Amino acid sequence: MFFKRQIKISLEPRLDPDLIELAKLYPITPSSKSGRSWWKDVKSFYKVKRNIIGSKTVDDKINTFKYCPAVFDFTNSGYMVRWIHDIEFYVGKDGIISWQVPEMIPLNWISAHTKQQTEGCPIQNESGGDYIIKVNTPFVIETPKNWSVLFCKPFYSFNNYFDNCPGILDADKDKYSCHAINVFFRFNVKDKVIRFKAGDPMIQLLPFKRIPTKLEFNEKPSKKIVKQHTHRLISSMSKFSNSSDLNETTLLKYRDPKIYE
Repeated sequence: MFFKRQIKISLEPRLDPDLIELAKLYPITPSSKSGRSWWKDVKSFYKVKRNIIGSKTVDDKINTFKYCPAVFDFTNSGYMVRWIHDIEFYVGKDGIISWQVPEMIPLNWISAHTKQQTEGCPIQNESGGDYIIKVNTPFVIETPKNWSVLFCKPFYSFNNYFDNCPGILDADKDKYSCHAINVFFRFNVKDKVIRFKAGDPMIQLLPFKRIPTKLEFNEKPSKKIVKQHTHRLISSMSKFSNSSDLNETTLLKYRDPKIYE
């Protein structure tokens, strides 16, 4: 039985006992607790000197992107699937991809989708690997009725060597393939070894409720938007510094705290 917004993660049926223990070492965790080692090093503001009377200067604080609402929400949303084992991929000069995994990892966890399977799709990449790599994980996911899961590249994990291929899984359906957490990679380089270590972020899962929506364009903004824009303009024009009081505590006041538990 599902509780409201409950996402269930379990292990693939008939999994080898050693692989069960390995998966337990690297469980799927809330995104806020995985892949954010850089967060503490990002400054909340930086200083800019401003001239006042004569040659006297003062330091004004300017906000960084750390507590931009969009950045804050994205890096705190969903769940992070991590690599449970080391792996090395080699993309040859001819685009052929080979890989190596530790001895206990099943070879069939890694497979290739050839060009014939993706022909005509923009995912084709002549400057990199010849095909898309599929990586199986030992995890399966279940969502409440009418809930799906968006698979996307781990937040701000930019890398020119590869891309995670995004997708949406309707994990409430009565079909096993709608529950298996498999990840697809496109490699963008040749003659290059790409390594992943156990514990590295692999894919970010963002659950959402499937609700029909309708797009409506109005050239004239709503009264609410006009009021907020006016308030922001007046507030900024009445201050020397554009620094705000936004931080982790104040941002959470505008959001459902249960999301970040």
